[in-house]
Amino acid sequence: KLMEAVLGGSDDSATGDLKKRLGELESKLSAGGKSKERVAAGLSASAEAVAGAIPKNGVLIEFIRYRDYSAPGRFTPRYGALVIKSGGEPVFVPLDSAKNVEAGMALYAKAVRAKLEDEKMEKFLRAAAASVWDPVRPHLPDAGQHIILSPDGVLNFLSFATLLEGDKFVGETWMLSYVASGRDLLRK
Repeated sequence: KLMEAVLGGSDDSATGDLKKRLGELESKLSAGGKSKERVAAGLSASAEAVAGAIPKNGVLIEFIRYRDYSAPGRFTPRYGALVIKSGGEPVFVPLDSAKNVEAGMALYAKAVRAKLEDEKMEKFLRAAAASVWDPVRPHLPDAGQHIILSPDGVLNFLSFATLLEGDKFVGETWMLSYVASGRDLLRK
């Protein structure tokens, strides 16, 4: 419902109510005994264990929104990606500023609701790819392999499969899956 409200252009009060309700439900879920054990086990997961759970020749991309230290007392909100290959070491890839990514996602939300001409939609999808996909491209597996995505912030509302790379959609080149966190790969 929250995603529909954001993409549907609902006002801040409607999305605020949904975010509050979501927080209440998450708190309720984590209050149970077995939930607490699963959360504790998930938080103690190592990068090596997560890398070992990635399918052979696959990649996990953990997108994160973070505060980049630029000077004493000054931080710039940015997005980054932690790319982990099957059985490999994590590689951090800095992405665009949060301001640019979030402005692009606001346009994306409007674009998916509007009937845009193909040329305008293509231009937008290429710009979105340049912001969050192209920087991770050198770390991706060969075409046809599995990429597991764990988006953060507004990137949760982006369909990575629709981004354009060359003359193809990303979803035509790789098999994409989504997880809330790379630690989800450790669940039985």
